[in-house]
This record gives sequence, C-alpha cells and structure tokens, in this order.
Amino acid sequence: MDFGAVLDAALSQALGPQAIVFALAAIGLNIHFGYTGLLNFGQSGFMAVGGFALAVTVVKLDLPFAVAILMGLLFSVILAFILGVPTLRLRADYLAIVTIAAAEILRLILGAVEFKDTFGGSNGLTGYAGPFQDLNPYDSGLDIKIASWGRNDLWSLTVGWTLVALGCFLVWALMRSPWGRLLRSIREDEDAVRSLGKNVFSYKMQSLILGGVFGGIAGMFHVLKQGSAVPTDFNTTFTFYAYAALLVGGAARVFGPVIGSMIFWFLVSGLGQLFGQLTSVKASANTTGTTIGVLIAVGVVLAGSFIGWNHFVRQPRTGQTYGKSKAGIRVGDGGVFRAAGFDGDRQPATSASRRSAAMIDTAIPFLLAIPALLGLLILARDTAVDPILPTWLMTNTQSSLVRFVVLGGGLMLLMIFRPQGIFGDRREIAIDAR
Repeated sequence: MDFGAVLDAALSQALGPQAIVFALAAIGLNIHFGYTGLLNFGQSGFMAVGGFALAVTVVKLDLPFAVAILMGLLFSVILAFILGVPTLRLRADYLAIVTIAAAEILRLILGAVEFKDTFGGSNGLTGYAGPFQDLNPYDSGLDIKIASWGRNDLWSLTVGWTLVALGCFLVWALMRSPWGRLLRSIREDEDAVRSLGKNVFSYKMQSLILGGVFGGIAGMFHVLKQGSAVPTDFNTTFTFYAYAALLVGGAARVFGPVIGSMIFWFLVSGLGQLFGQLTSVKASANTTGTTIGVLIAVGVVLAGSFIGWNHFVRQPRTGQTYGKSKAGIRVGDGGVFRAAGFDGDRQPATSASRRSAAMIDTAIPFLLAIPALLGLLILARDTAVDPILPTWLMTNTQSSLVRFVVLGGGLMLLMIFRPQGIFGDRREIAIDAR
C-alpha cells in the first residue's frame, strides 16, 4: 500500500487546475445561490459560452488573445441577460428549469454536426492556447514530494489561484457594500425589499450577470489549461460538482467555495487512488490482520452513525423543552442546535457555550475517523496475496465509481449534521416558515 501515491494524487488535484476551475464556478454560484437566493442549475452553460467564445475568436476569427478574453466575458453577460429577462420576475424554480435546459441546449448546439465548421463538432477546437502558454515564465515543473505538477500546470496554477484570490477579494468587497447587503435582503425577503422602493429585478439581474461572468472565467480557464474546447466537457455534472464544492465549504462565505473545491477534489482523487490500490496491490499474506482492519472500520462507521443519530437528530426532536433561535427555527436541548443561540430551558446560551458546543459537534466526526483510519492502516499492512479488498466486495473496474458512492454518502451526512457546510452559518440558510 503506497500512501505516498495516495497523498500525492489527492494534493495534486486539491491544489491543481481542476480545483481552480470549480472554485471559480462555485464563486459564481455563491453569488447566485448563497447571497441572492437564485437557483442557477446552468453554470456549465456559462462555462461553455466563455470557453468556446475564446476558442472561436482565436481559431476561427483569428483575433488577438486579449480580444478573445473580452469576447468570453461579453458572451457570458449576454447569456445571463437572455436567461434572466423572462425568468427573474417569476419564482426561483423557473430560473432553475430554464438554466439547466439552456445549458444542455448549448452543449448540444456546440457539438452538432451542422455547426462543425464553427465549433468543431464533437471533437471541439484546439490551437488557441499558444498565446497563453507563450507567457509561461517557468522552465520546469514543481515537485514538493507530497505533490507535483508539470511546467504547464504550474503556469496554470499561478494564473488560476491569482484569479481565485482576486475573485474572493471582489466578492468580499461587494458583499460588505450596500449593494451586497441588498442582495442578502432579497434572499431573505424579496417582498420587503420591493416595498422599500428597490428594483428587485434589476439587482437580481446584476447578481446573475456577475455570477455568470465567474462561470465564463471558469470555462475560459478550463479550455486554456487543457488546450482543447470539447462540448462534452460542459455537461450538467460540472454544475453539480460546483454546487457540491459550494455546499461543502459553506454558502454565503467568501472562502467557502474555494475550500470546498479543494476538499472535494482531494477526496475524489484520493479515494480513487486509494480504492485503486486496495483492489490491485498485492503483499504478504495475513488474512487475520485484514479481517481485523475491516471489522474496525465497519464497527466505527456503525457506532458513528448511531452516535450521530442519537446526538444530532433523535435527541433534539424528542427533547422535553424547547427554545426558539434567532433564525426562527425550533430547537431542542442538545447537539448543534444549542449553538443556534438557546439552550433547552429557554435561557439564552452564552457565546462561550455556543462556541464550545459548536467545537464539540464539529470535532466528533473527526474523532470517530481516527479509529477508522487505524483500521485501514491495519488493512493495508496485513494483506493477502490477492488484492486487499476481496473481489466480491469491489473489483478494480468498480473502484473509480465507488469513490463517488462514498463521497455522496459523506455529503449526505454533512447535510444532515451540518447543512450549512464546514464554514457556513446556520442563520444564512434559515428557511422562512411563511
């Protein structure tokens, strides 16, 4: 078992260009969903428009690279305007339907045979990334032992993380301004904002355009870092990966999408490498150690599930006394619900007790993960001549899919026990009972 290879793969992806793409896309979704309450399921459409606008401008129109960047931004704005005009005056679900449909329509148009001369068909376009790579100042790649990147990836990292930093700074500045506070107000109570004489449609449109521009930037960076613009890349999976990154990190938080994207790709790549080795690596025979490792891991998972249900779900629901949090959510007498601001006897909890409760509730899953990790170490050390995991449990061809099953289970647990994400605030996602 080569844990060095697992860590290298995980960190290379967590800090690599792919994480940057989804961090930029998730920043846009954070503006839409986290701060304004707009349910955009078509971020991949904005990415496709930005990426292909850049590629077509350079390859087909033979215009300078700087003009191609501007065209990518311009077409992202145009798409946001086209989608927003008929939907932003209606309920949020209409925007969700229109955006996901538009993203699929764009993907099919870009890959259609009828437009092959313009967009390259299913093979896409290449030959536009030369000006970007010519700016590369690095002579070689970077290897820091626990992670490594090639020369081109290193240049993409430099540009990409600079864009992410600038994007985070822009969001931080805007959301501290009156404009940003108005977006939060629209998210909380659109009718109240309208009653104060504010043009809610205009502010929603501005938010949709700004978030769409971040999607366009993500799409341009994606096609530049891989050197080809392929329509099949921009499917709905892109959008939902970006949403997963946003929810993991925490919506309505400046750094939530960035940290969430890093964690998401760390787990996707790390689990893929881990399961790949568990289903293919061979070592010395010791089936007893393997059995012990499996039992420890399974036992901890079951115990953690029981403790989590008892501590976070059953106890607050069945408590005898209730308070009411500032967010308007009825809470029980234990768990993370204490951190919402009140304890079980209707007395306000102190800030120290809220912090302590939140720290304890957050630390419990990590503490439960320690013995599970020990079980995996035993599993890796004492293995049979056959693959570490028996073929009836998982084959090598299944390992790349099982990682998403495990990751999906982890996301479900996160939404149950901490729905606001790792760095989010429960008050930001409080549901208005009206």
